[in-house]
Amino acid sequence: MLGLDGPAYPEPWGLRLDIRDGFMLSLIRGEQAGEELARTVHFGAALSSAGAAREVRDRLRGRGVPEVEWEDSDDYVGAKVSDPDGYVVELAYEPRPAVAGGAMAAGTPNAPPPKNGDAALARLLAGNKRLVQGTTRGPRRDSIRRTEVAEGQRPFAIILTCSDSRLAPEIVFDEGLGDLFVVRVAGNTAPDPMLIGSMEYSALTFGSTLLMVLGHAGCGAVEATIDVVTKGFVPPGELGAATAPIVPAVQAVLGRPADQLLDAAIQENVRQTVQSLGQVPTLAKLVQGGKLKIAGYEYQLRTGEVTAI
Repeated sequence: MLGLDGPAYPEPWGLRLDIRDGFMLSLIRGEQAGEELARTVHFGAALSSAGAAREVRDRLRGRGVPEVEWEDSDDYVGAKVSDPDGYVVELAYEPRPAVAGGAMAAGTPNAPPPKNGDAALARLLAGNKRLVQGTTRGPRRDSIRRTEVAEGQRPFAIILTCSDSRLAPEIVFDEGLGDLFVVRVAGNTAPDPMLIGSMEYSALTFGSTLLMVLGHAGCGAVEATIDVVTKGFVPPGELGAATAPIVPAVQAVLGRPADQLLDAAIQENVRQTVQSLGQVPTLAKLVQGGKLKIAGYEYQLRTGEVTAI
């Protein structure tokens, strides 16, 4: 009927139609999605290229289908339309990401949620390995996933990390929308009940099985704290609120050589944060029940690798 050169299969949001070098998605809202799909897009154009996608959009316009919105760029062509019965259909073409050997990836379906903290950690480390090797997939970041998670989220891991702009967990671990519950604050500490409450929320509400404290090399907050401790530096404004929780970590490693002090303080800060989170009653209960794992890691800015602390 549609003249596609690939399979069609159902998804929770409707029906997805794959082709060789891209995909067309028909996202149906409402009942009797199959009938509505057949009635709305029976013109049969295969979205094997951006040009074909534009042709589909133009045919929809020619048939008088009310247009909600559309987008046309180098790597995405799509039209979101509605019909008199109130259905919404999204037709889009996106080239699939290239993978090793010049082949095209077969899309980025939802990965099953990890069963426990160890499995969650293994998944994150596998994604980070792809980042280091330059083979990232960029999964679950398309319009399909965006629409799906608009209905709800179930992040499998909580990441407490620094606000540093060079450290983006979804990129570091090659994950997508709705996979990670990220809490970011300068110095990746958690002295504030609001920060702890945010992590408790994900663990209790969404069943996240891993809480990772992720520090990073060259952390400016830790470096400033060293100046506070060793030079009496007084941070301006409210910056002291970011350095104060790191002071105990710096004090604990003051005996290290000067050229090793920053790295030692960064790692000690992660250790102390992991320890303090493990003493939060709500989180401790989850850990004791085998429902949550708390781990500390450090991200290397130059290599992209995360290493255990």
